[in-house]
Amino acid sequence: MWRYERLNSDEPSSDEGKPKPRRWYGFCPPATRSRWVAVLVLGTTILLVCAALYGISLHLHLGKPAGQTTTGSPPPDPRLPPLNCGLSRAEALAKGCRLDVMADAWLPSPCFNETAAAMAFSRQTILSNLTGAGIFDWYADANHTAPVSLEDLAALDSLRAFTWQVYHLAHCIYSWQTMVRALNRVMRGEKGVYVHSKLLDEDHVHHCAMVLAANGGEDGILRGTAVEVRFGLGECVDLAALGAEHARGLLPVTPRGV
Repeated sequence: MWRYERLNSDEPSSDEGKPKPRRWYGFCPPATRSRWVAVLVLGTTILLVCAALYGISLHLHLGKPAGQTTTGSPPPDPRLPPLNCGLSRAEALAKGCRLDVMADAWLPSPCFNETAAAMAFSRQTILSNLTGAGIFDWYADANHTAPVSLEDLAALDSLRAFTWQVYHLAHCIYSWQTMVRALNRVMRGEKGVYVHSKLLDEDHVHHCAMVLAANGGEDGILRGTAVEVRFGLGECVDLAALGAEHARGLLPVTPRGV
């Protein structure tokens, strides 16, 4: 399972009571924070609108014909790539899964996007300008004393590493970008559009909305918080096929307010 944990120290600080400098870790200062919060809110609204249009389109064009009987999904074709990464890093490697750092998960090949995953190693992206990709410091320990390179994250059998809270913000934005791109492919009529199953988890969407809201405070204190990132062993789902099943009434709808 994916999970983030804030790392808090229970030991009293010797500098208690002294003014502490603000550390932004490359993120925008307070003067420009309102603009970025507005951008994030707008992006979330656009995503929700796209999702709504997608659902309406499916209901209009993929409705169940009269007299049709519903059946379960066909068994997986053994000739196709695996759609899950198993229960360990060794099993993930054996199944051909690869680590998508920004997705915080090992992903099977059908839902691993080479171009998108490369964003974690690039300083030439929108996310990198928001301290969102390619500039994180990673460590093997909670005290941040054992650095780990981006390339070596995939070699950690523990499936966990430590960084800063700004990664959490970037992960949420990255997840929403990935989902919108997948929805656009489905709307263009493309079949076999696989995505990480976590992208369809409404609890994760709600969680990300809360993370973004919490980091809009005056001091942005959470941005400089040390966090543990546990890389999940992901599963792919066919977005178009799930939409068709939903339109036929095979999948329930359980909306949750942001």
